Amino acid sequence: HAFLTSMQYVEKAHAAFINASVAILDKVPKELLIEPWLYYHPDKSHSMQEIDTIVCVMCFITMVHAALNQRLLRVPFLLLFGLATEQINIRLAGSHCHADALVMVSRCSSLNSVLFYLPWQYCCLLASSRLPVHWLARPWLAGLLSFGFGVVYEVQGPLQKWWVFPDANAPASIGEGLLWTMHGGAAKALSLAEHLESAFHERAFGMPVMVPLYHSAVGLGLSCAGGLATFLFDVCWPAGFWWLFRVIAKLCILLVTSVLALAFGTSAGLAWLGLPVRLLESVPISKLVSVPAMLAAMSFPLILLPSSSSPPSKRDPLLFLVPLLHHSYFLVGPAWLHEGLKGGDAGPTPPSLYLWVAIISALSLAAHARATILIPIPTSPSTAATRIPLPKSSEVQVPKETTPRSGAKHSKKSIKKV
Repeated sequence: HAFLTSMQYVEKAHAAFINASVAILDKVPKELLIEPWLYYHPDKSHSMQEIDTIVCVMCFITMVHAALNQRLLRVPFLLLFGLATEQINIRLAGSHCHADALVMVSRCSSLNSVLFYLPWQYCCLLASSRLPVHWLARPWLAGLLSFGFGVVYEVQGPLQKWWVFPDANAPASIGEGLLWTMHGGAAKALSLAEHLESAFHERAFGMPVMVPLYHSAVGLGLSCAGGLATFLFDVCWPAGFWWLFRVIAKLCILLVTSVLALAFGTSAGLAWLGLPVRLLESVPISKLVSVPAMLAAMSFPLILLPSSSSPPSKRDPLLFLVPLLHHSYFLVGPAWLHEGLKGGDAGPTPPSLYLWVAIISALSLAAHARATILIPIPTSPSTAATRIPLPKSSEVQVPKETTPRSGAKHSKKSIKKV
């Protein structure tokens, strides 16, 4: 009887799940369901092959580091975050469209664009936690590190034709088939959403000037969500609570912090982080001035707040290998391997762009090196006061054998020990 009752509950739960799934699928546009997902595309340029390779190598090193340091839970979280962020930016904002890579997640979203989130945010968040800064300044540091890591990749994409940023008057072609977006429906081109037209109007080297703030918003949002999750895990309930309650509470905390991270790390994060930039437009001040000023203002907490933690004593060269490989390729690959500098100002890598990439890469590598391999070795307390002075001569003075007291004799072993 108990078994039959349990089976009835299982059947009711299964029926409720099926009904809820059907109700959700009914609200999903049919065009989105018939689009190709996770498909293979063999025809691609040599440059795209390099991007696929370099991103896969960085992901492999990151997963090895996560496995060696018991951080494997971050790997699926960052991959799911990257997948959700890419789809939200494409479907709800129409912000960009990636060129066809070896494997495509969907139209306008390559697999390397999703995988890039793993080494990018893993290294930046971990480096920010290893540097000796105040805990209130750590999210801002994570945002600056995310900007330095990601912008050298983002700014070279339009000229290298790795992706396209649609314009208000020039939608991005997606080739064959249809792409469904919230603002444009099913269409053969990706159009920019109306609420992003003013933000994406001013551009530099084909990249909207506001995009660097988006990179900072991703690191800032993930760092805040991670700090909140750590705080709630540590202080919200005693360890003596029932284990099932602790599991349910942790799952709820992960869900809430993931939603917060997604909200701050997508275009919503760009909206509030770019609010001062939008206000300065009424003066008017160009984004070419206000966006760098906003990025510089993010460093104020690092300068004004005192350091409250010491750097770790253990160096981590494997963690430094990922940003080193990343910046080395984007300094050498587009400009020298593909002769991007040969075309001058009209080429795919203008000298002014290469100069900015070199400066930002140098600053980013310096910060990551300081967090991983340039850690000062902790000095042990001075033992000068407790050290026994040695005799000037190299000969060891052995005490002479004296007349033993109370009939005891000194053995040779005890004299040597002394």
